[in-house]
Amino acid sequence: MIRIWLTLAMLAAIDAPAHAADPAPLKKPTEQERLPAPMIRAAIERGTDAYNAGEPELAADILTDAAERASDPALGAIASLNAGRAMLSAGDSVSAAERFRAADRGATDATVRADARFNLAHALLAQAPEVSMPGMMGVTEGGTTIDDRIEALTAAERAFRSCLDVAPGDTDAAQNTERIRREIHDLRKMQEMLEQQQKQTPQNTDQLNQLAQEQHEQSELNEGEEPQSPQEAEDAQQDLSERTQEAIEGLRQQAAQARENGQDALAEKLEDAAQQAEAARAAQQEAEEALEEGRTPDAAERQAEAAERLEEAAASAREAAESVQQPEDQSGESGDPSQQPEGEGDESQEPPEQDPGDEIAEQLIDREERQRDAREQRRSRIAQPVYVERDW
Repeated sequence: MIRIWLTLAMLAAIDAPAHAADPAPLKKPTEQERLPAPMIRAAIERGTDAYNAGEPELAADILTDAAERASDPALGAIASLNAGRAMLSAGDSVSAAERFRAADRGATDATVRADARFNLAHALLAQAPEVSMPGMMGVTEGGTTIDDRIEALTAAERAFRSCLDVAPGDTDAAQNTERIRREIHDLRKMQEMLEQQQKQTPQNTDQLNQLAQEQHEQSELNEGEEPQSPQEAEDAQQDLSERTQEAIEGLRQQAAQARENGQDALAEKLEDAAQQAEAARAAQQEAEEALEEGRTPDAAERQAEAAERLEEAAASAREAAESVQQPEDQSGESGDPSQQPEGEGDESQEPPEQDPGDEIAEQLIDREERQRDAREQRRSRIAQPVYVERDW
């Protein structure tokens, strides 16, 4: 869709006010003076020529000067609109946004206002930061958070939506509004998923540690000189077995969710914890059978084994929790060999053991990159403002 350069016909339609007498001859303007319409039109043409010659920065300077010195606000709005697009083309989305806002304020024509708002939305969209890996996990230092991107996208979505206030039939603006809303929705779902993971994974460790402790206590009671009554022992073991089974099901559900989100390393940690808890559950079942048959010493042995397997499961769950909470090494030491002091990069030294969280971070980074590619594909379908010249 053509959004930017306005025709001479539109410029000509913005007539200077009628005067009873002939206008006074033009004098050379100073920096403080406003320029009349003919000079502003000429400046817009010069700005167009500069842009077409591949000099968007020069075009932006010419057009910004014309916008600020125009005696007619409507002509100033046109100059601001084109200046903003030149800035956007040159990569200065912040200054471009200010020019588009100025164009919207000064415009008297609905088309100019709609184009100003449409281009403002693109300038704001260009400012929307990509979410870094620490930012995905809520680490504010060294990373842009999901909230930062959502805030920027929301501003762009509002600008696209505002186009419809002055141009209700603008299908490009309507479609862009909906596409950005979908991305915001997806980002919020991702945010909820990550927050849920950060809460669940520490809970897994606590739950498994508690089960291990209680299982040890049952083993010690059944090994003592005064064991529990058979019914008490069976009831206590059945309760532990049921809670262990619930923990296994929770771990497997979380592992499936992590794999669905592309977090394969996290899924493997959770699967390891589930398998170790499964081994504990098998030992618990043997302990239940021994208790039913009155073989209390055998039951105590199996209970001690189950407690050890539960401790192993808790350790794996703890590694999973640490990988979610610390996506990147926060020690502050640089991993760039070029930053190492001379003599410390000896190739004969064995490489350090990889941090358990590093692979998780790599998996999440890969997932973010895939989502970023998908965003770029969606963005390529967003109607872009095109810098063109119309029938000067």
